[in-house]
Parts: sequence; C-alpha cells; structure tokens
Amino acid sequence: MRGPRKGARRSVVVAMVMAMLAATVGIAAANDDLAARNNVFDAQVGVAFAGDVGDNDAEAGDGAQFAEAGGTVAPGLTLAADGSLTGVPTEAGSFLFAYELSNGGVTDTAFVRVDVAARAGTGEAVNARNNIFSGFSGLSFAADVADNDDTGDGPISFEFLHGALPPGVEFTDDGLLSGTPSEAGSYPFRYRLTDSDGDTDIAWVIVTITEPTIADVATSLDDFSTLVTAVVAASEAGEIDFLAAIANPDADLTVFAPTNDAFAALGDTL
Repeated sequence: MRGPRKGARRSVVVAMVMAMLAATVGIAAANDDLAARNNVFDAQVGVAFAGDVGDNDAEAGDGAQFAEAGGTVAPGLTLAADGSLTGVPTEAGSFLFAYELSNGGVTDTAFVRVDVAARAGTGEAVNARNNIFSGFSGLSFAADVADNDDTGDGPISFEFLHGALPPGVEFTDDGLLSGTPSEAGSYPFRYRLTDSDGDTDIAWVIVTITEPTIADVATSLDDFSTLVTAVVAASEAGEIDFLAAIANPDADLTVFAPTNDAFAALGDTL
C-alpha cells in the first residue's frame, strides 16, 4: 500500500505549524493585555503602611514581577517584587515613583504617588517627656521620641536643639531616630516638640550605643546562618578563633569588626 502523497504530508505539516502559530499568537495576545496602572496612596509619618501597586493592574497574573523604575519612594517604604509597598513612613510629603510590571516577557510601566501626612497630635496639652534608648554599633537602630509624649493639636513637629547624635543616626522633624550607629558611647541631646497651635515643650533624650556581642547580633538576625557566615569568614582571615567565638556567645565582636569585610557587609543588611 502506498503512503500518503507528498502534498498531503505537506498539508499536515502546514496545519501543525499554523496550529502552533495560532497558540503562540493567542498567548501573546493575552500577555499584550497586561497593563500597569497608576496608583495614589495616603500614609502618615510613624504609622505602619501596607499597599499593593498591582491591585488595579490588568492581566498581571501569577508570576508577575514588580520593580522600581525611577523617581522617589517615600522614605521608610519598600516596593517588593510581588508589588507590595510596605513600611513605616519617616518623612512627610508627596513622593512619586515609577514601577515596571513584567510577566512572560511583556512589560508595562506606571506611576505611584504616596502622600505622607505629618504626624497628628493627641489633642492633649503638649508634654514632651525624656527618653533613654539603647543600641549597638554596626546594627540597625530605630526609635520614636514621641512614643511617650502628649503631642498637642493638629500636625506636630520636632526640632533638634543641641547635644550629640550617635554617628550614623539621624533625627527627623517627625521625631524619629534611625540609622546604623558607627561608634559606641553615650549621646544626650534635647529636642523641642511643637503642635499646630504653636504650643511647645522641651525634653532630653539619651542614646547609649555599645559594642555588640555575638549573642546581641544573633538576636537581631532573622537567619542565624548569616552570623555564622560572618564568624567563619573572620576565623578564616585569622581575626578570631572560630571555636572560641562559638563557645562564648558573649565574645566581643569588635576584635574583628573593623577589619572583617563579611561582618561589615552583615551590618549593612540589618
């Protein structure tokens, strides 16, 4: 029995190719429907914020990736690859940034504006109260001097008057202390709290920074292996005795912190 004619075979091949092209075109068309759309969010200094820039995007679907594409994200907020925008705003103002949405090789771009309001007052008479905070050199530090203050009426502001801040730490006009201290020591300073009526009060803050032990660093890490990696690197460099360090969780890390690049990088990630 003779096989199919050449023309018939060609027709089958053509049909198969056309089917494949149709499927490909169909997929591309679906991806072409992907659309990033602009967003506007409201937030407030010192108040935890969570938003999703992908909530109103079209055909984002599973596997969609989001990334910053220029502009300024509100200080204290972070855009994650899944489109979530989270954090605690540290500065009042209007902040505009672009983001890129991508999926299946198709991309689109849109803008996000975050309007961050100044801190609101408590409605009670202004009463700034003294604070004592502690932290570790080389580790991330954050504190809020307003936590125990009665902050008066309407939007409020804080002013650094005199004294000293730990090197690497900033004090904002919203009453927030943040940064990575670089030197141990005791740092006292005074600040003025002012509400929208012009009522003011003054208080002291003392920030004490100490050198961290291995135990201190371990409790500040989500992943203990990061600490082990730093200690191992220091041991290999001959800067510490690895076994002695592990056996003594109160060992002073300063013996290798100044010269160990791994530990310096560790401090930058906290």
